[in-house]
Amino acid sequence: MSDAVKVAAIVLGVVLGWVLVSRAVSLVSGWAWLADFYAARLPFNGKQWHAGSLGMRWPLLSYNNCTTIGADAEGLFIKARLLMRAGHPPLFIPWSDVTVEHGKFWIGRFVRLRFKKQPNIPVMMTEKMALRLAEAAGNAWPEARTGESHG
Repeated sequence: MSDAVKVAAIVLGVVLGWVLVSRAVSLVSGWAWLADFYAARLPFNGKQWHAGSLGMRWPLLSYNNCTTIGADAEGLFIKARLLMRAGHPPLFIPWSDVTVEHGKFWIGRFVRLRFKKQPNIPVMMTEKMALRLAEAAGNAWPEARTGESHG
């Protein structure tokens, strides 16, 4: 086997491995399950913040600095960075399907978003990010509940 074929096989193996890992992360985090109901169908033109961080399901399943998070009066937009895109289609969740909970964790305060069609797959973020989203959403931002969590 020539060196060029070996290099091509290694590159292909790395790419396929990355796609499989990204897809597995999507399934474990719940992103794939949210996409079943909330995959973005149209381009998003609202306010967006790049290098956003959020947690899904459990505190240890975090997308740190690898998402674009956006909002407008219609809903919440979340998109994974290009390297995580496999298994992570962009999401758009209408505010009518969102419940907001404020809480406290051992490392600080956070906001948890739950979704009507997938309530067991919450998205957690800093209060600072939630305030940005609320400002972009305006009057459409869902009312918040307090849910203390000390996990």
